[in-house]
Amino acid sequence: MVVEDSSRTLDDETAEFKAARLAPPEEQSAQHITDTETIRLDTGNLKLPKNLVGAETETARMFRPHKGVVVILGLALLFVAFIMYLISQMPVPAN
Repeated sequence: MVVEDSSRTLDDETAEFKAARLAPPEEQSAQHITDTETIRLDTGNLKLPKNLVGAETETARMFRPHKGVVVILGLALLFVAFIMYLISQMPVPAN
Protein backbone atom coordinates (compact mmCIF):
# COMPACT_ATOMS: atom_id res chain seq x y z
CA MET A 1 0.00 0.00 0.00
CA VAL A 2 1.45 3.34 -1.11
CA VAL A 3 0.50 6.42 0.83
CA GLU A 4 1.20 9.82 -0.64
CA ASP A 5 2.59 12.44 1.66
CA SER A 6 -0.04 15.18 1.51
CA SER A 7 1.49 16.98 4.48
CA ARG A 8 3.83 18.99 2.22
CA THR A 9 3.01 22.64 2.44
CA LEU A 10 3.63 25.58 0.20
CA ASP A 11 6.54 26.59 2.41
CA ASP A 12 8.27 23.27 1.75
CA GLU A 13 7.91 23.73 -2.01
CA THR A 14 9.15 27.32 -1.80
CA ALA A 15 12.16 26.22 0.25
CA GLU A 16 12.98 23.52 -2.31
CA PHE A 17 12.64 26.04 -5.12
CA LYS A 18 14.98 28.49 -3.38
CA ALA A 19 17.47 25.73 -2.63
CA ALA A 20 17.43 24.66 -6.28
CA ARG A 21 18.09 28.24 -7.40
CA LEU A 22 21.06 28.53 -5.03
CA ALA A 23 22.68 25.35 -6.29
CA PRO A 24 25.85 25.72 -8.40
CA PRO A 25 25.22 25.91 -12.15
CA GLU A 26 26.66 22.46 -12.83
CA GLU A 27 24.15 20.95 -10.39
CA GLN A 28 21.15 22.78 -11.77
CA SER A 29 18.98 21.10 -14.31
CA ALA A 30 16.15 22.50 -16.38
CA GLN A 31 13.50 20.19 -14.94
CA HIS A 32 14.15 21.32 -11.35
CA ILE A 33 14.23 25.07 -11.90
CA THR A 34 11.62 27.19 -13.56
CA ASP A 35 12.84 30.76 -13.74
CA THR A 36 9.70 32.85 -14.08
CA GLU A 37 11.40 36.15 -13.22
CA THR A 38 13.55 36.32 -16.37
CA ILE A 39 12.34 37.44 -19.76
CA ARG A 40 14.28 35.70 -22.48
CA LEU A 41 14.19 36.99 -26.03
CA ASP A 42 15.40 35.40 -29.20
CA THR A 43 17.24 38.43 -30.56
CA GLY A 44 17.65 36.75 -33.93
CA ASN A 45 13.96 37.37 -34.58
CA LEU A 46 14.02 40.90 -33.18
CA LYS A 47 13.45 43.38 -36.00
CA LEU A 48 14.81 46.90 -35.53
CA PRO A 49 14.45 49.79 -37.95
CA LYS A 50 17.57 50.24 -40.09
CA ASN A 51 17.92 53.94 -39.24
CA LEU A 52 17.72 53.26 -35.47
CA VAL A 53 20.93 51.30 -35.11
CA GLY A 54 23.62 53.56 -36.53
CA ALA A 55 21.82 56.66 -37.65
CA GLU A 56 23.27 60.04 -36.81
CA THR A 57 20.61 62.63 -36.23
CA GLU A 58 20.79 66.21 -37.41
CA THR A 59 20.79 67.41 -33.79
CA ALA A 60 23.85 65.32 -32.90
CA ARG A 61 25.67 66.60 -35.97
CA MET A 62 24.76 70.18 -35.09
CA PHE A 63 26.31 70.04 -31.61
CA ARG A 64 29.57 68.40 -32.68
CA PRO A 65 32.32 71.05 -32.93
CA HIS A 66 34.15 71.54 -36.19
CA LYS A 67 37.78 70.35 -36.34
CA GLY A 68 39.01 73.91 -36.83
CA VAL A 69 37.25 75.05 -33.65
CA VAL A 70 38.87 72.24 -31.68
CA VAL A 71 42.33 73.18 -33.01
CA ILE A 72 41.86 76.88 -32.19
CA LEU A 73 40.64 76.09 -28.66
CA GLY A 74 43.60 73.76 -28.13
CA LEU A 75 46.06 76.42 -29.26
CA ALA A 76 44.40 79.00 -27.01
CA LEU A 77 44.71 76.67 -24.02
CA LEU A 78 48.37 76.04 -24.81
CA PHE A 79 48.98 79.80 -25.02
CA VAL A 80 47.32 80.41 -21.66
CA ALA A 81 49.34 77.55 -20.10
CA PHE A 82 52.58 79.04 -21.52
CA ILE A 83 51.77 82.50 -20.12
CA MET A 84 50.96 80.96 -16.73
CA TYR A 85 54.31 79.15 -16.79
CA LEU A 86 56.16 82.39 -17.56
CA ILE A 87 54.36 84.19 -14.74
CA SER A 88 55.23 81.40 -12.30
CA GLN A 89 58.93 81.74 -13.23
CA MET A 90 59.08 85.48 -12.52
CA PRO A 91 61.08 86.45 -9.45
CA VAL A 92 59.25 87.88 -6.46
CA PRO A 93 59.95 91.62 -6.17
CA ALA A 94 61.89 92.59 -3.03
CA ASN A 95 60.49 95.46 -0.97
